[in-house]
Amino acid sequence: MDVKMLSFCPSRYGPARFRNAKRCDAVEFRAARVNTECVAKAKKVDKDFNGADFDTSGPGPVLQRLQTFGKVEGLVVGAHGECSRALHDFIQRIADQGALSRFRVLGFKSPLEARSTVLCQVYLSLGIEAIRGIARLRVANLALALSGSKSRKAAAARRSAAKAAFTEQNLAFWHRHRYFED
Repeated sequence: MDVKMLSFCPSRYGPARFRNAKRCDAVEFRAARVNTECVAKAKKVDKDFNGADFDTSGPGPVLQRLQTFGKVEGLVVGAHGECSRALHDFIQRIADQGALSRFRVLGFKSPLEARSTVLCQVYLSLGIEAIRGIARLRVANLALALSGSKSRKAAAARRSAAKAAFTEQNLAFWHRHRYFED
């Protein structure tokens, strides 16, 4: 699984995407390309660092290891909160497992009774975190747009601070939602 997020831009949300009125077209298009990109990156790493050229000597060690996991699913969230089918399926699996392992703790008689409650909680939690993440990105981008980039060092420091803030928020989210742990 590989998590991706789309920003609102003409290449992802251009007029051509909306002509056929296909639901979640941008995220599904991006999700479909994730496996191909991962395989291409694995081939490049094998070629650059392991001296294994796929065309002449077959798959190198990185590509072989990647292939042991099967197809890489793209868990994609779009700029408008839409999700790829693979992400919805993953959420369904989380709800199934959470209901199965925690239905008694949650006060239900069976996993079937608990599933919809767990599913609702997962969607609610992910939705809130997604909106918070988008808001944080917009505030950070606004600060960048207003201040301008004075130097490469300043830009690198801002990127580093943004990554640290993202990691901190991500860890805080998972610590708040411990009811899925055994």
